[in-house]
Amino acid sequence: MTNALLLSAMMFAVVLAAPTQLKKSKEDVFILCDGSPADIFFLLDSSSSIWIEDYKKQLKFIQQIVDYFPVSATETRFGVGVFADHYRQEIGFGDFDNSFDLKTAIGGIRKRLGGTQTGRALRKVRQQAFSQARPDVGHVLVVLTDGVSRNTEETKRAAASLKAQGIHVFAIGIGMKSDMTELKYIGSEPKETYVHNVTDFNVLNKIREKLAFQVCKAPKHEPYCSAGMKTDVMFAYDASSMGTKNARRIQDFIGDTIQNFANMDDGTIQTGILSGQCDRDNVDLNVFSDKDSMASFVRNSDFRGVDEIVRDLHEHSYEALRGGRETARRMSVVIVDENVEKIKRLETEMKIAKSRKDIQFVVITIGDSSVFDSLKPLVTEPVDSYFFNVPSHSDIDTIKDQFVDSLCQGFKVPAPKGPNKIYYDNFDDIVPISNLVIES
Repeated sequence: MTNALLLSAMMFAVVLAAPTQLKKSKEDVFILCDGSPADIFFLLDSSSSIWIEDYKKQLKFIQQIVDYFPVSATETRFGVGVFADHYRQEIGFGDFDNSFDLKTAIGGIRKRLGGTQTGRALRKVRQQAFSQARPDVGHVLVVLTDGVSRNTEETKRAAASLKAQGIHVFAIGIGMKSDMTELKYIGSEPKETYVHNVTDFNVLNKIREKLAFQVCKAPKHEPYCSAGMKTDVMFAYDASSMGTKNARRIQDFIGDTIQNFANMDDGTIQTGILSGQCDRDNVDLNVFSDKDSMASFVRNSDFRGVDEIVRDLHEHSYEALRGGRETARRMSVVIVDENVEKIKRLETEMKIAKSRKDIQFVVITIGDSSVFDSLKPLVTEPVDSYFFNVPSHSDIDTIKDQFVDSLCQGFKVPAPKGPNKIYYDNFDDIVPISNLVIES
């Protein structure tokens, strides 16, 4: 070990062991940080339980932390957000490239009022603030709060999504009302590094240097939603049966999901959509010249259900002519609601897709979950991670974070070797396949 590395290791141990006794200069922290760039975001509790003077102490605390870092567009960047009932981003990454202007702006952040909606704020920070973070630097979030959030489960889910995305989260509880259990849910591992509790706002200064040191040693960010191998992902749903409003919700959901994919730019991940929207049954004015032919065509025209969409998916979507790659893992997200008319044929098409094309399925169902029980054995295992259900289209955003996390974790799992074998339980399972062959 070199002398420099040995010195860093020794000082790190001393800082953690006795942070309040050690007097270090700001220059020491700069040396230990070794100029490593980072994007650091502070999330402040501004709920009604915090007095204005204590709120100002939080702002002063952040200003003092800023003093320990070289602020510039290429080195350390800071952001700040406040929350109560609602979240507001006050300073974004890149808004300031020098510490003087940054600290002035921090001092001018106004207090908000309301309850402690921590989970909602954490979700907004992940979606908004860190979407502007640089991909090749450390991503750090420091949360300061004096109480218990209104929705503990929402807070747990939002914090898990942040950490799964590679963001290092420090949780600082202030005062006697702060919930240590919830702080541990919020903070990263190890808890002794990322979770702190102080008795009141006056004691914040006692952890300032320790926190500054720990923040600057946070590891470099690694994109969490990146595939380790070539992966072709298709999204399939029947827009025509859902109606315009619901189809728009699905489109937005898919768009938000794709926004998380880290390595599409280099071609590792490819995505496509089959929505069932086509003009094959449209009729131009000059096609039919007699009423009988026209009436017969209209009566015999069939709607393209999600079963046919999945058939098109496994027969054509992954072919080279449509951009598919022979060596890529094949994944498909099927979104289906209670309007599905041919659930048995959908099940059959998914079996064929798994058997012939080795397609891994993730399924989102909308409506009565019991309607879709037959699809559960066809999704990627574990089923709990890749089969989702919501009561209605308007509820689909409630599973967005969990869905994205599961999908992104699936990207990291090596693709299974060889095709999956599908065994048909009875002759009824085979009949629809025969029908499909005849119709084609």
